[in-house]
Amino acid sequence: MRSIIQGKLTKLQADCRPLLLLGILSIATQVAYAKPFDVAVLHGTFSNQYGKNLHNDEFDNSLKELGWQFTKYASTKEDLSKLTGELKKYDMALVCPLFNYGYADPYLPVKYAPALMRFVRDGGALVLTDAVYESHLAWLPIMDSGLTASLEGCNSQIDAFCTEPVSPFNNVPNILRINRTFNHYKLPKNTKWEIVARCGSHQAPAVLVRRIGKGFIYVTSFRHPNVQLLENMRANLELSRMGLQVEKFNMSALKVGAGEIEMTLKNFTNSPVDIHSKFTVIPKDSKNSPINIAKEIKIAAKKDTALSIPYDIPLRGTVNAQLTITSGENEAILLNRQITLPDLLTVNPPRYRAMALESDLQKNGQIIAGAKIAPYREKLETLRLKTRVTTAIGATVGQVDERAVKELEFKLPLKTGKLKAGEYTIHSELTGPDGVSEKKSAKFRVVKDSECPVFINDDANIIVDGKPFFPIGIYHVNPLDYKEVASLGLNTIQVWSWDGTQAVDYAKKCGLYSIWEQNHRKNTKVIHENVPLLKNKSGMLFWYSLDEPYEADFPVAKAVTAAYHKADVGHPTFMVSCRPELFADHAETADIMAVDPYPYPTRPLTLVSDWMDGAWKAVKGEQPVICVPQSFGIEPVPEFRVMTYLGLVHEARGIIWYPWQENDKEGMKYNPTLKKACQQLVGEIKKLAPALLNPKGRRPLLLADGKIHAMFCADPDGTKYLLLVNPEKKTHRVNLQDQPELKNAGIVKAAFGSQSWNPQSALTIKPLETQVYMWQ
Repeated sequence: MRSIIQGKLTKLQADCRPLLLLGILSIATQVAYAKPFDVAVLHGTFSNQYGKNLHNDEFDNSLKELGWQFTKYASTKEDLSKLTGELKKYDMALVCPLFNYGYADPYLPVKYAPALMRFVRDGGALVLTDAVYESHLAWLPIMDSGLTASLEGCNSQIDAFCTEPVSPFNNVPNILRINRTFNHYKLPKNTKWEIVARCGSHQAPAVLVRRIGKGFIYVTSFRHPNVQLLENMRANLELSRMGLQVEKFNMSALKVGAGEIEMTLKNFTNSPVDIHSKFTVIPKDSKNSPINIAKEIKIAAKKDTALSIPYDIPLRGTVNAQLTITSGENEAILLNRQITLPDLLTVNPPRYRAMALESDLQKNGQIIAGAKIAPYREKLETLRLKTRVTTAIGATVGQVDERAVKELEFKLPLKTGKLKAGEYTIHSELTGPDGVSEKKSAKFRVVKDSECPVFINDDANIIVDGKPFFPIGIYHVNPLDYKEVASLGLNTIQVWSWDGTQAVDYAKKCGLYSIWEQNHRKNTKVIHENVPLLKNKSGMLFWYSLDEPYEADFPVAKAVTAAYHKADVGHPTFMVSCRPELFADHAETADIMAVDPYPYPTRPLTLVSDWMDGAWKAVKGEQPVICVPQSFGIEPVPEFRVMTYLGLVHEARGIIWYPWQENDKEGMKYNPTLKKACQQLVGEIKKLAPALLNPKGRRPLLLADGKIHAMFCADPDGTKYLLLVNPEKKTHRVNLQDQPELKNAGIVKAAFGSQSWNPQSALTIKPLETQVYMWQ
């Protein structure tokens, strides 16, 4: 979790937009490069209590996924001397975080700078990642005075953004996400650096590139050792070797049906060049014919020319897509990846781990499945879907569902009757004018309640011991403080594994459920060792997957969740995200998604509501979204309440503050006023929880031209509530006479106070005020 950021936000900063993107092949399963590409990985030898040779393996997974050959060199005199003699065999020198950091001689690479410059000039790429330390940059001017760059502090909560026009390093072939960092760059006048991206808060350079000869030097203040970045480095390097540069590039995610690849290529050489482009899509199934599209263009010296490649893909299943540009004997691979194109029909079982709870089936006799349609030339209005559910021996249960297809993706409620624990199968048949078009099936199982003490139901509610549960918790609590935290009314805490498994028992004794965070959580072996010791404890709530994983950690995060799933069926996994542009990706790494917006004091409090809305969109309403508001001890009570209520009004399925104790000074623990405010808030949330978790009658809305955030909700027993939040330092008046929930309400009273209000009259909401009214 990140600490609070101090400072002020200008209008210019607020208007900045982070680089939002989807990789061009979000459905990719494997990269498949045939042409060799050799990489020298330069890593530091810095070690501390967290490990030896930190980050020396940071690029391993991505390089292996790409199928590139790579050799590692430590930043020692011996290794760098060896590298100097071997540079000619490499295409790229990739510099890891903490390279050349923490040495008595901090400028170790100076001696080898001329060799690296020759390597770049002859057509190599020198790529420096996480270049936010003086020793990381200080040797670059030895290569060329135009490479001078200094560091400047960057306390930013806003992601970086691309310069305009967008650099090909940022979008060929992948549009890169660029997050935030603690340093950016300061450049001298008349610099030879090309600015690729700027810090969102300060507009300062954050990613730099310098083209030299046939190669380039790329320097980024960010850590993103992922496949997308590396593919962009290769594509731009191979184009550079041909004397070409992409001026514009547009390629949406490949899909079944029609699309188009558009680019503009510039020729930097003094001679015209003939360009041959080839786009191929080759199916794994040899029964289907591949797609081959070739185009040729001629680009005059120092000129640019547009290239358009329209395509129509009728294929499905696993294919290899490749886009190459050739000129003479030189070739640039812009894309070479194995992807999976969707079938005409996909049927999904119940979302939460393909499981349904026996008590739910006994009560309502229904499961919620899902269906996706990916037509090629089929027309939706001519399609019908017929679905039935069978037992393990093939007997149909419940009612057969038949419906017209009106959407490409939709929920599929299926009346199954009161099913008992066991294995079941969903069978779907898609028919069109010419008969059956596709048949698909999906398995699911009904589990006994005792198998799953913690569950997630179809309403995206968390169920504990068969009842809806609203987590109200806090991070970073020493076991010595469990009793004090429990006295505030909280019911949940985050527990570090170094506190020991006994911490879960003690927390439960204090009335607290535990979110277990494994400090070595990337080690799935440790997960399998610890889960059996914990999964049967009554105080266990969630398993914490990776916290705020960046792109290169997505496979690891998914592997961690898979390890928890394999080891325990009874508890969901949980993760937290602080990057809105990654919400959709992060949602795939755990069963429960949380967001941790920390707006105070630098950003609008509505950051909370914006992130909550973005998270719900990312999970498509199918996973619980929990809000993690800030509690660093600096927050005034009105702002503290507003941030929390914004989370509630935007349908949070839990509130978990951060933190109780960040260090010896920061955290709610050190602010008695904040603790008292928290205790009051917890009491309010507990009273509202049954209504907040009840899907019937829950309706969020915006009033006063979007300035007032509100929500109607109702207890299962019929008590109705109206929650109102004013996140501004300005009074607003709202009229709610036309709201159907208040039509016959009469005089309503405050849920947490003595005032009353007639809904037929306007309501005044003061700056940074929260109001809650109730009626029957």
